[in-house]
Amino acid sequence: MSKTPNLKKFQGFKFGMFVHWGLYSMMGDDCWHVMTDRNISYDEYIEKTVPNFTGCDCNTDEWAELAKKVGMRYMVFTTRHHDGFSMFDSKHSWGNYTSMNSPAKRDFVKEFVDSCNKYGLGVGLYYSPIDWRFPGFYYPKMFKKNAEEMVTQCHKQVEELVTNYGKVDVLWYDGGEDFILCHGYDINSFCKPADYKTNPRYPNFWRDAELDAIVREKQPEIIVSPRFGTTKCGDFKVYECSINNYDTDSPWETCDRIANCWGWTPEIQPKSLRTLIQLLIRVITGGGNLLLNMGPNGNGKMEPEQVKRLLQLGDFVNKYSETIFETEAGPIVNGDYGGTTHNQKSVFLHVTDWKCDEVPFPTLNEKVNKVECLTAKDFTYREENGILYMNVSDADKCYYDTIFKITFEKDVDEVFKGFDPHSFKIDSPDIDRFCEIEGRE
Repeated sequence: MSKTPNLKKFQGFKFGMFVHWGLYSMMGDDCWHVMTDRNISYDEYIEKTVPNFTGCDCNTDEWAELAKKVGMRYMVFTTRHHDGFSMFDSKHSWGNYTSMNSPAKRDFVKEFVDSCNKYGLGVGLYYSPIDWRFPGFYYPKMFKKNAEEMVTQCHKQVEELVTNYGKVDVLWYDGGEDFILCHGYDINSFCKPADYKTNPRYPNFWRDAELDAIVREKQPEIIVSPRFGTTKCGDFKVYECSINNYDTDSPWETCDRIANCWGWTPEIQPKSLRTLIQLLIRVITGGGNLLLNMGPNGNGKMEPEQVKRLLQLGDFVNKYSETIFETEAGPIVNGDYGGTTHNQKSVFLHVTDWKCDEVPFPTLNEKVNKVECLTAKDFTYREENGILYMNVSDADKCYYDTIFKITFEKDVDEVFKGFDPHSFKIDSPDIDRFCEIEGRE
């Protein structure tokens, strides 16, 4: 079946909430850390978590309501992480290792999807194809039958997710690339080869094209992350705790954390409001989406300090939503100074870090109908040789983001048609050289 992903819808989301919640949350740590950094066996992990997993404080409506208040447009939930524990009513979980077979006896994926639909949010389901319970993950050839059982579990469970829960906007694979098997190690040489990503030891292990055909048949418009199989089935690029600076040609997303952890970790404070605002601006002005993670505690309750910080971030997002949503990145490349977004008639210049006394912006000698500063009442501007120079007093330079709005008489796309966004550096502009290249006096 041909791919018809709704990329326009995905790119329009801009800002979403990632929710990491599972058995590992009861251990007060990330899934990876619990199983790789602690001196604990898998049996002990199960004994310490499953008998006490009730989800008694989990209210997915609260999650979705918070996301809506913050101005987010979609959510992604960990339906199953690398530990293999399924947070939904799966009939194909190896060993019936699911939330339905725990004291909780709840299908948290259904509750999550229902809440997203209730609050008008895009539905994203995270799924880890790998399962650390399987020896076949570590030794695919030695335990071939077991490895094949892991693949079958993956196919059957993903089919459940895209069949049983209504419309799914995003299928967020994680850790399922062919090169991840055995954590990328070549057990013959006991090392991780330099080319392990481009030359995986077990190519086509997951039969990704076969599963992708099923997914697309069930959900024709679904957007799929590339972290599976050969990665060729993916529809967008994923950056984890890093930013793809400027790319308006391919859909991309940065996933990052409100605190420096994915799963709930007690006493870790959320990042500063300034850090989060500038992260969002850097992503949006680069042409991507920001998927910001929060981790509820073991019982499913959101961390109060994270909620507080998210609401503060929401105040900014909602106040300046016109500069974020229904916009495109550019026309000027982003950088340490901030970046630009635009709609049909206006360019929004976000200055998160002042690099010069006056912020320059090229008008290309086209008529500007209006110049505004959305974050300060008093500001000055002048235009000279096709360059608009804007400034506010030191007292009015917003600690988080000073935002200018430049409205042209013509459509912005027409004004900057054929313009190279990299040709004008707002950080440290060489105005004379720019004017020479553009043929200006």
